[in-house]
Amino acid sequence: MDGDVTAALVTGGLGLVVAVGSGIRSELNSRRQVRVDADLEKLRSELELARNELVRQQADVELFDQYRRPLLAAAVELTRRLGNIRHRNFDIYLRTSGRRGELAVLTTLYRLASYLGWREVITRERAYLRHPDDAKASTLVRQLEDVATQLSSDGPGFGTELMLWKDEQRAVGGLMIFGENPSRIIGFEQFVEDYDQVFAPWLGDFAGVLLRPDVAEHPRLLALGESLDRLIEELDASHYFSGRY
Repeated sequence: MDGDVTAALVTGGLGLVVAVGSGIRSELNSRRQVRVDADLEKLRSELELARNELVRQQADVELFDQYRRPLLAAAVELTRRLGNIRHRNFDIYLRTSGRRGELAVLTTLYRLASYLGWREVITRERAYLRHPDDAKASTLVRQLEDVATQLSSDGPGFGTELMLWKDEQRAVGGLMIFGENPSRIIGFEQFVEDYDQVFAPWLGDFAGVLLRPDVAEHPRLLALGESLDRLIEELDASHYFSGRY
């Protein structure tokens, strides 16, 4: 075989090797690019999910804060009234004849209904369930549930007096709500106007026990007040209301 033929064969072989090598490299690069593209797409998807979750959490925090404050105020107002009945002889006003006695009962019932209304707003919004601080959310849920239990329990000493089953509590709370985004609670004047037709079927028995001479000693009022105190402590991060009621 002469030198020209040999050179041609060598050149052709080298060319084939180069072509095969280029093909292999191209295939490897193509596969690598596919993997890179897939990894990038996965990363983009994960980042988008994380961003959406942060947006939802921020919205939940804002919603939680929006309703936390009125719930706290309603809990404080109810606690103050319970304290006045138990320790400051407000029960005398409850049994006073005429307009003053009627207002004493209605304002007491309104404070209870307002608390139940804001509780129902939060229950429907479910804001506290998605609060980013899971431990705090769990504690808040327990405290809300404890207040509901004190109102609904027929345990020793409680009987059925001043009792509202949890479904009744939610019904009263629902009747207190008006408007959407954000929801609001009706004012006292509307509550009084609606009382006989709307609220008396749910709160009439509760109101009847308020008129008893021994209502200040009723163990449910004590248990309910203590449960509300714990809820207020949980809601009042700044401790603004500590010692004020």
